[in-house]
Amino acid sequence: MKLLLHKITLSLIFLLFVFNINATALPKGLLDITSAPYNADPTGVSDCTAAIQAAVNYARDNNMVCFFPIGTYLISETINCEQPVYKSLTGPLSDACGKYKSTDGKNQHYWNDTNDMIYLLGSTKGGSRPVIKLAPNAAGFGDAANPKVAVKIWAQTRDDRGGTVDPLNPCLVATPVWGKEQTNINFNHTFKGIDIDLSANPGAIGIRFTGSQGCYMMDSKIIADGALAGLNNCCGQGGGTYNIEVQGGQYGIRLDVEARFPMLASCIFKGQTVACVQTSQISGGYVPLVMVGCLLDSKSTQAIDLTNPNGYPGINMIDCVINLNQPGVLVKTKSSIENVFLENVTVNNITKVQTYDSQSLNGTGWKTISLYSNAKSNTRSLVDGITSTSSSIFNYGQSTQPDYASIHNKHWSALPSFEDEDAVNITDFGAVGNGSTNDIAAFKAAMAVSKKIFLPKGNFKIAETLVLGANTHIFGLDKFSIIGGNITTVDDSNASSSVSLLNIAGDVNWKAGKSVFAFASDKYSTNPKTYSLTGNAGGRFYGIAVAFNVNGTTMPMNFYAYNIERSQANPMSIIQNAKNVKIFYQKSEAGTNGTGLDTNTPIQILNSSNVRIYCVTGNIVDTGDRPMVDVVNSTDILISQVKSFTTTGAFPNIRETIGTTVFEIPTTYMAALYVRNLATDITTINETLPLVYPNPFVNCFSVNVTDGYNNIDIYNSLGQILFSQNVLEAKQYSINVLADKSPGIYLMNMNGKEAKKTYKIIKR
Repeated sequence: MKLLLHKITLSLIFLLFVFNINATALPKGLLDITSAPYNADPTGVSDCTAAIQAAVNYARDNNMVCFFPIGTYLISETINCEQPVYKSLTGPLSDACGKYKSTDGKNQHYWNDTNDMIYLLGSTKGGSRPVIKLAPNAAGFGDAANPKVAVKIWAQTRDDRGGTVDPLNPCLVATPVWGKEQTNINFNHTFKGIDIDLSANPGAIGIRFTGSQGCYMMDSKIIADGALAGLNNCCGQGGGTYNIEVQGGQYGIRLDVEARFPMLASCIFKGQTVACVQTSQISGGYVPLVMVGCLLDSKSTQAIDLTNPNGYPGINMIDCVINLNQPGVLVKTKSSIENVFLENVTVNNITKVQTYDSQSLNGTGWKTISLYSNAKSNTRSLVDGITSTSSSIFNYGQSTQPDYASIHNKHWSALPSFEDEDAVNITDFGAVGNGSTNDIAAFKAAMAVSKKIFLPKGNFKIAETLVLGANTHIFGLDKFSIIGGNITTVDDSNASSSVSLLNIAGDVNWKAGKSVFAFASDKYSTNPKTYSLTGNAGGRFYGIAVAFNVNGTTMPMNFYAYNIERSQANPMSIIQNAKNVKIFYQKSEAGTNGTGLDTNTPIQILNSSNVRIYCVTGNIVDTGDRPMVDVVNSTDILISQVKSFTTTGAFPNIRETIGTTVFEIPTTYMAALYVRNLATDITTINETLPLVYPNPFVNCFSVNVTDGYNNIDIYNSLGQILFSQNVLEAKQYSINVLADKSPGIYLMNMNGKEAKKTYKIIKR
């Protein structure tokens, strides 16, 4: 009895604490799940499933954010966050049966024409996060062979599904059967700042959120000890997945055939017993995965499991740390080489990158793989003008355990919150947010007294361009907070101006050098915009879903989960006369709007240097002579894994033009790697292949030719052949043909009936 009274007392104290937190009304646009009529219990005692579900549904249907105060919320069933569909009463087109069609011409009866958006947001007060806790041994969550998710954010299909057809009258179709997920229309949803505890549920997965454009998932820890996995798919194009930690489980994340351009930044997968990452279905259809700034700490003998065949896609890892608690491989494959690209990846206890690599890392202990690219035989690489079936690049060296915290923070830092003590609400300065009143005076007044300005739900019109100061941070409730006008910044390389979680319904000219521009594209405009990044612009840009023009900048600039599509400009986006630009995943669409006006190159790199794009894919359809990626007169360029997944026509995946010389990889092949004059050496390291030495050289060098090769060709950086020699036997050959040539980078091909390898050779 005393124990029971003690628990009740603690619960009452906790409820009083929560009441005090929420004594002040939440900003406009937020719905508190602990308030009436929902009254979700934050103490972890009572089952909150029904309360949370009701709150989620009401917030979705009324364009509100579903807000979780600090606490633990016990559930026993999936929280079903469904983007619904409704019967369309009008439509511009109909088929022979009188069924309405959407703009893509399919027979579709239903559409999400009310723009329902799901936004689950956790409180940032108190240094912890709210927790959704799945009750131990919850019904239906116990079978790993039939997994079940605790939180599901998904889109109900808009297509007809099921029903019977009368063969004599095909227009008589029964009511479609609903319940089918359609991932490519799952738009503009957010899961932010909420932890999930799955402990002691062997068939449980924390969250399935296969997000398309405008979907973000960030700032969450999933405790999967004794569970199956933390994530099933994640958010990608025009959004992304950031600062998610999965503790324990068999897997950290499982990717199935519905995965939509998955991009994970600064995520941690720790203590998994099988693999941190797994492709979970046998059938194909995957697109590549990009991981940047992530930590994979596996208890197994592999970090990534790609043993299920998955077509052309693969893995791109940049600035990652991989640790195995016992010697093993980074990527476990079934029977052959998969498409894997690594850059600046520090590993421990890794003996091979892939199961079937011919090259091993020398011993255990920490090593840094500065560059690795190996790919399937049906891919092509273009390295300094030389096309080959496989790049087989593998550079690594001894290292020490890295400081992961600094790597993590390089790619992600916390966004401001309306609960921050130094944040002010724009409405307290007279802003109306009704879409017609000019609120520019309120912005100026707020910026005069605070660095952090919060925009609640509303449409805040500004009749003149808003100039952000060097330390101004404007943020909101994502799609519900609209700035109705143009934005620019001071032109300052040290400026840390930022905008985040906003809808900007105007033009952007960004000039701040150390900025954060996060999830602030125009979500609703029918007139595509181009964001200009000029002057001293730099920093980190997350979830951009409009065209950009990077012109003349030199400050480091990173784009995460970039999405550009259907623009009628050619190219759609451009990096020109610029330096130090990186894009971590670019998803594009071209030639898909039915008019032919969007058959344009998604991105061009013009007269630029030190540009990296890690994975370019999407729905590119017959752009004619226009490539997916166009590189013109640029140097120190690297692009990994480029291919459209629904191509028609013979347009190039990559085209490079240097002066009048043109190099291409056609759409019939995935481009595993494109390189032009990297600032670092990419000579192949493989003891079983011919050795070139010294390299770099001054006048001449030697080639140790082994069996299987019969010809040596040497090219300059324009792809012009300078030397060709037959080699009749395996021996050492001395070559001095470059003695009178200018210092620089040259390419040497070793050709044979069964093998071909390309070496970068450098003359001092």
